[in-house]
Amino acid sequence: MIEECAINMECKLIDTLETKSHDIFIGEIISTYCDDKILVGDKINLSKIKPLLYSMADRGYWSIGTRLFNAWDIGNKLIKN
Repeated sequence: MIEECAINMECKLIDTLETKSHDIFIGEIISTYCDDKILVGDKINLSKIKPLLYSMADRGYWSIGTRLFNAWDIGNKLIKN
């Protein structure tokens, strides 16, 4: 595991899909390890880490901002109306 990373996931390779430009790896997450400093109870607190995401669509790196709202709340409100 990478000691400097707050979250590490151990994966098992299931399949490799070969394309003209790159390979896509399909994996199964076997276990997840987290630094105790980022946990609140048994849940990861994303405000305590600064995750870095790579987007193939624009070949850019992105960070996650603030939490906006609960998932499905907006959709449930629309369905009720």
